[in-house]
Amino acid sequence: MQHWVSLDWIKDSTPAWELMYATISSIILLAAGMVLLKFFRKGMNSLEKQKLLTALVNQILQRVGKWLIILIFMLLILQQYGVSIVSIWTVISAVLAMVAVGFVAVWSVLSNVLCTFILLVVKPFRIGDEIEVIEPTSTNAGIRGKVVDLNLIYTTLEHQQQDEEPSLVIIPNNIFFQKGIRRKSGKVTVSLETQMMVNKVARTQNITDN
Repeated sequence: MQHWVSLDWIKDSTPAWELMYATISSIILLAAGMVLLKFFRKGMNSLEKQKLLTALVNQILQRVGKWLIILIFMLLILQQYGVSIVSIWTVISAVLAMVAVGFVAVWSVLSNVLCTFILLVVKPFRIGDEIEVIEPTSTNAGIRGKVVDLNLIYTTLEHQQQDEEPSLVIIPNNIFFQKGIRRKSGKVTVSLETQMMVNKVARTQNITDN
């Protein structure tokens, strides 16, 4: 009489063990991602408290960092279930390349957006200040006026000549990094960051009303 032990049950149970292992690994990775995200937020808030970041810049960096962390841990979790990160990264690289081409096409807009963030950090002027945009090597009078608004693309100046109604001058934000600025502090001023937050609340209110 032949005695033998069948190993078919091991083969049949292997997928179940792999699925269990992948699930446990995914839970651990998910927990690690949540912990990392928590420490990241605390670190950014600490930099804001130390006046190294403004509230608006902190908010933007936290959003970007949040989605980067989510993307990285999503790829790691998918890898646990046998999905190749290389193939996913190839697709992401192709998408990023297409996005980069689009960025080049709208570089002027992106330049203004980047300069807006730098203005919020450096704070060369405030809402309510009188400024004049001048050529450093020129003696001619430049564009001047009182700063009344700032958004992601341009800064608005209120210009008034003698015996004329005040007019608004729209200046792209990247101009401030190509020209000189002559500044005279206003009597009543508001920080650029505060103005950006006011604009954001106003846009939200308009959307709600509509």
